[in-house]
Amino acid sequence: MKDHLCKCLEQYHEKIQLLKQELEVHSSSAELLRKQQRKQKHKHITINPSQMCDICFKPIFDHEFYVFPCQHAFHRMCIVSKLEYYHTHDVEVKVMIDKVKSGGS
Repeated sequence: MKDHLCKCLEQYHEKIQLLKQELEVHSSSAELLRKQQRKQKHKHITINPSQMCDICFKPIFDHEFYVFPCQHAFHRMCIVSKLEYYHTHDVEVKVMIDKVKSGGS
């Protein structure tokens, strides 16, 4: 009985150690995400009031738009029209395209 109890306690201890390691990994990941989020809060971009959409060449402020760090600006609907027939197998790109099409940020 004692051997069985010791074995169970050892297994329990091993499980606890694994859970502690997983918790450390998840905590590190969460801290990294928090740091990235804090950096994003302080990012900004300044655009010229006369900025034009780089697809339709109409004033950017007329409609909902996106501005990229390279200073290119596009109306959301202009991007959607360009992406309508774009096909990719990259899941991350598909997710971003779906967000743009649905108006998400």
